[in-house]
Amino acid sequence: ECFKSPYVHIGMDEAFMLGLGKYMQQHGFRNRFDIFNEHLNKVVDMATSYGLKPIMWSDMFFRLANKGEYYTENPVFPKEIINKIPANVGLVYWDYYHTDEKYFTKMIKAHKEADNELWFAGGGWTFTGFASGNKYTLETMVPAMKAAKNENVDNIFIAMWGDNGKECSYFSMLPCLYKLRCVYDGETDEKTIKSNFKNIVGEDYDSLSDLDIPNYVGGQDCVIQNIAKNMLYSDPFLGYLDSVCKEQVSFEYNEHAERLSNNAKRSKEFAYLYESSSALCKLMSVKYGLGAKTRKAYMNKDKKLLKEVIDDYYKAEELLQIFYKKFKILWFEENKPHGFDVQDIRLGGLLFRLKSCKERLIDYMDGKIDNIPELDEKLLDFWGNGEEFKKQSPCLNEWHIISTVNRMI
Repeated sequence: ECFKSPYVHIGMDEAFMLGLGKYMQQHGFRNRFDIFNEHLNKVVDMATSYGLKPIMWSDMFFRLANKGEYYTENPVFPKEIINKIPANVGLVYWDYYHTDEKYFTKMIKAHKEADNELWFAGGGWTFTGFASGNKYTLETMVPAMKAAKNENVDNIFIAMWGDNGKECSYFSMLPCLYKLRCVYDGETDEKTIKSNFKNIVGEDYDSLSDLDIPNYVGGQDCVIQNIAKNMLYSDPFLGYLDSVCKEQVSFEYNEHAERLSNNAKRSKEFAYLYESSSALCKLMSVKYGLGAKTRKAYMNKDKKLLKEVIDDYYKAEELLQIFYKKFKILWFEENKPHGFDVQDIRLGGLLFRLKSCKERLIDYMDGKIDNIPELDEKLLDFWGNGEEFKKQSPCLNEWHIISTVNRMI
């Protein structure tokens, strides 16, 4: 009775090692689909006993039929698997990544081989750090909406996950959410969409879309690369991500900070969003290249540059505390306090790490220590000369991997 909707999403996605771990130790090897289906039927029976309509991610059915792959070039959904799926469970095709309408159509048609109720779940990119992903969401979900409309799929939702800390505000995604509904309904004129958005939301469409820009620096054009988070937490002495730093980015962040600050002055409801994002950009104008600059000055034994670097550490500490206060306002405006302990630990840890590195640099400059061992190490290019940086990598949003090369958990 606590649910407003008769639908309940029972998940059951990405069970990659099903039947191959503790289960196999206890029961021996069994057909993995049989294990999956046995459990599924129990869960579906429980849901229906309460008058609920279960829906579930479809990927495991496709993976079991396509050698572990979900997004195959030619998806196969064989009848022997379809016939074992409970008739009263809805199948949710989830896809956050493709940009080709034809591929979405192909996958939808494959799902239609089953007679089960069909849903589509797109990805609203809130799950890579502090900055929103309106641009990438539209690049992927506009073709998805067109395919869904053409294939008469009318059960649609957009998943906005909070991976690894939930730093991103859901309200920052209003532009793409509104536009996706418009595209599905057949409205594609940009001026009309933006005008109607302003009338409904009371905010400027393009200004809210600017909340994407902390990740769009240095020529990078995809939110997956998550520059604002991974370079914020990248360690100044150990920073394996420094291999892709570009000097002009600090200037870009300064420009972004001013732009977002101006947006805050014009906003009726979301000034706190712009102020947090602006403070992040101001911080990143110093922190982004701090590790690379530190290493360069140290390796070249450039005392003048080292003095500048030490000043940058003082600036970074000050700007980090300003950002912390702005981000805290955002968090408590939109969320329960639960989870902000994570932000305290991470941002507080970053502050003390900046202080620690700064103090050791001062000791080195004053002759109290002869060297800084971390900076004596040759920095290898984690990204394969930058090429791998263009691809998706799971570590790009994992704080415990970004922040240190050592074991955090």
